[in-house]
Amino acid sequence: MSRRGRSVIQRVGIGLAVLLMLAGCGNNSQSNGGSDATDKGADQTKSEKVTITIEAGQAMTTNNPYVFSQANIEEFEKQTGIQVELILDPDNQVKNVLQTKLTTGETPDLIVYNKVAAENELRTADTMLDLGNEPWVQRLTNPDVVKAPDGNIYGFVMHSPLDAQLMVYDKKIFEELGLSVPTSYDEFIQVCEAILNAGITPIYAPFKDAWTVQIWPAGAFGYVAQKVKPGLWDQINSGEVKFSEVPEFEDILTKYYALYEKGYISKTALSDDYNMAPNVFSNRQAAMMIMGDWFITDMAAKDPNVELDFFPIPAFNGTDLNLSQGQLGAMIHIPKDAKHPEEAKKFIDFLSQPEQMARAQAELAFIPSVKDAEIPELSPMQQKIYEYIQANKATVEMNAFMKIDLTELWKLYQDMFTGGKTPKEVLEAWDLKFAELMKAADQPGF
Repeated sequence: MSRRGRSVIQRVGIGLAVLLMLAGCGNNSQSNGGSDATDKGADQTKSEKVTITIEAGQAMTTNNPYVFSQANIEEFEKQTGIQVELILDPDNQVKNVLQTKLTTGETPDLIVYNKVAAENELRTADTMLDLGNEPWVQRLTNPDVVKAPDGNIYGFVMHSPLDAQLMVYDKKIFEELGLSVPTSYDEFIQVCEAILNAGITPIYAPFKDAWTVQIWPAGAFGYVAQKVKPGLWDQINSGEVKFSEVPEFEDILTKYYALYEKGYISKTALSDDYNMAPNVFSNRQAAMMIMGDWFITDMAAKDPNVELDFFPIPAFNGTDLNLSQGQLGAMIHIPKDAKHPEEAKKFIDFLSQPEQMARAQAELAFIPSVKDAEIPELSPMQQKIYEYIQANKATVEMNAFMKIDLTELWKLYQDMFTGGKTPKEVLEAWDLKFAELMKAADQPGF
């Protein structure tokens, strides 16, 4: 769940839609395409500027600021005379707003949305232009990353993935207690026990927010499907295998719930939310949190006295622990009903150029998606994530492979932490709901 993913998953809500108009440059005095400056009608046409609209959720701009670089937008307006208008939707409404617009044909010219979420929620194959023949495709470092299940390319991303869902921990608390970073589930239990005995909550769990409760299993399930049972997601998405028929899934949930049973996760978890986390860590009320890398960055800005680091979520014994990565985030799409598709294509091509990639690094360092752009100096945390990826110790979370909304599964996880369902019952209940949702989505095999 991605900042960046993640998830498809949104993290920052706002109460009202915000509309930001970024001013364009003055009138361009040069003639366009041989128009006659003495002809009043042609001169009037020349003075009418095209405005393209970009729509996204608020969290998308917060987590992927380089995509919305004001310096790049201003340079684009200066070079082309095309103005850019940014429309921000509340995170809890953006899906419904965009679905409605795509249905009615009143679409923006560009939509920024996470890749898999767009494929499932916005039906990219039906609603977005195929951009596979655009010139920037030939310059992508890894074109396969942006391809949809049908093999087409419906959007552009400025970055190569450099995100992770992980176990965030307070370095000072670990140092004071003489604790080492655990490399297995059993070692993790020992660490939790030592922290609990010191009078500190081992794991802050903001499980009131359903997107947080799913981070542990989403990453661990993804590891099983990628490293232990390759091809598992295809079997599940075709109806050949059920979630409850994968013994590793039940084991993962059993270990997860054991953290709550043993008191390592606070009993108030289902009433605690993500917005409370900064104060919790500032006041040293917890030592760890199952979260994404974005929280480390956010916390550094809010309280520099708190030193956070990370290690892979310790869901297993007897295997190298892997970081979990979310779906490809912040993909820029062009709706089929866009009013200015050619200008929108021009904007995407502009962003793909090395100069714009370099300029956007000022917003947040990222690994460019194109071959001819320079890789910036990374922050220590980014460098650490990059080293895991380079060492093939990163796997993609389950959410990236699902074709339907997973909110009902996350609610079942919450139900598990109330004692309402056992891990096995969670999987069995999800099998029924999963089949229902896949059938409603006209997926083969259901």
